[in-house]
Amino acid sequence: MSKYLKAMTLSTAMLLTLSAGVVVAYPDVLQSYSSKNEVEIQHELKKLDKQEFVTEFDEISKKIDPVTNVNELIPFAAELFDRDDEFSNEELLSLIKDTEKTIVTRNAMLELYQAKNKNNRNNELKELLKDKSFDREIQEKIIATTHFEKADVPLLESLVLDQEEMLSFQAMKQLRSLDKELALSLSQDILNEYKNYPEEKISAALKATSHYIKSNNSEKASLSQNSQATELINISLDIINSENYSPKLKDSAFFATSDLRSKEAILTILKQSNVDRELIVYAIDQNFYVLNEILLNDPSLEEIELIINAMEMHPITDLYDSLNTVISNVKDDNLRERGEKALAHIKEEGTKGNHKWLDSVGGGK
Repeated sequence: MSKYLKAMTLSTAMLLTLSAGVVVAYPDVLQSYSSKNEVEIQHELKKLDKQEFVTEFDEISKKIDPVTNVNELIPFAAELFDRDDEFSNEELLSLIKDTEKTIVTRNAMLELYQAKNKNNRNNELKELLKDKSFDREIQEKIIATTHFEKADVPLLESLVLDQEEMLSFQAMKQLRSLDKELALSLSQDILNEYKNYPEEKISAALKATSHYIKSNNSEKASLSQNSQATELINISLDIINSENYSPKLKDSAFFATSDLRSKEAILTILKQSNVDRELIVYAIDQNFYVLNEILLNDPSLEEIELIINAMEMHPITDLYDSLNTVISNVKDDNLRERGEKALAHIKEEGTKGNHKWLDSVGGGK
């Protein structure tokens, strides 16, 4: 089986999962393979010349159900990648552009082209992104899977401004790793008028802004960054609490807020009553060290209560000592009693905080 096969995705909606065994019954062109196993199919395919194989691949891709019969393409995909030396870059580009071929076939050729040119700039693929008439699904795949450099920033900027939602979203993801200042500027333009933009653009802008603030966060963070964080949180809250947005965008707004890993962000999240418990637990886990910092720095009664609520939902042993110290000084009987129960809950069922968050960009302070 090809060395490239594990990395191969034949279409946005079709993920190849390696498997072996007998192939189930096929209609039409697939019927001739119905009684053969994977090895036997590959043996038959090797008898075909290059053009015959491409035609066979394309015909088969027209017949499969991408949801239930995805494994039927595995022997053909493996054979394609085993033949990588037979295809020149020009031939692959021609097949990628060939609108007579199926999206599955064109995406397979794109995967092979990228595998053969993984150390190159892939300017030919990037040129396809400039063509507004070119298939959007393939363009989205090119943006998502191609290596971009500083020289590509103008191209990515133009794609961010494109009206196609997913194309813009993927371009923003690439842009923020190359020019975070420009990504922030474009994101701020979108968020300033976010009610007038499609959801994918809003989501991309939220993520880019959150990423920028987090990666630039430090004890010397500027007031403008604090202002940007507050604005991001407020916009996220508006989206989360509105009936005008999809659950997908609401989740994006939630994660953009939690990803800030700041005191303001996590306390805001803990005050929300209309967010799924699973998401709140995720935020508590992601921000456990932020909660601990709050406890170590003279927390208010409201902050103590919110952290007790958090530990009732998701007890974390890293907070035990600092919460114990704080609770011992609480004069409010009801709050102290709840705190003591939370401490017992941590002792009995608490888990250690996920320290992967400590190593991620931006820190937690």
